[in-house]
Amino acid sequence: MRKSSLAIGTISGVFLGLSLKLVQALTGINVYTLLLNIDFIPIAGKVDYPEYVEFLIHLGTSILIVWVYLKVLYRFTYFSINKWILAFLMIIPPILLYFPLSALAEKPVPNWHDWPAILIWSAGHLLYALLIAAMAKNDAA
Repeated sequence: MRKSSLAIGTISGVFLGLSLKLVQALTGINVYTLLLNIDFIPIAGKVDYPEYVEFLIHLGTSILIVWVYLKVLYRFTYFSINKWILAFLMIIPPILLYFPLSALAEKPVPNWHDWPAILIWSAGHLLYALLIAAMAKNDAA
C-alpha cells in the first residue's frame, strides 16, 4: 500500500469523522454514531468497542477507499480520467450505504428515511470525496 493512500485516507477519514461528530453534537442527529457503527456485523458487532477502536476501523475503511481510488486513477491515467469525477463516482456507494446501515443498526441511529440525516451524511461524504481528489496527484486530470 502506497504512503499516499495511508496519508490521504487518514487525513480525509479524520476530516469526515470529526465533521460528522461536530454535526451530531450540534444537531443531535446521530450521523457520527452511524459512521462508526458495526453492531450489525456477526461476532465483531457483538463486542462493545470503545469509540477510538471504532474510529480506527473507520480510518481503515477510509484508507482502503483511497487505495482503490488511487489505483483506478493511476491505472487509467492514459484515458485522462478526471480525478474529480472519479472521486464523485467512488463516493456514491458509501453514500448509498446510509440506507442499509441505518436499517441494520442496533444502536440509536437515524432512520433510513430521515431526510436531514441523509443530507448531512451525503454532504459529509461529498466533502470527503473532494478532499481526496484535492490531495491526489494526477498529471493527466
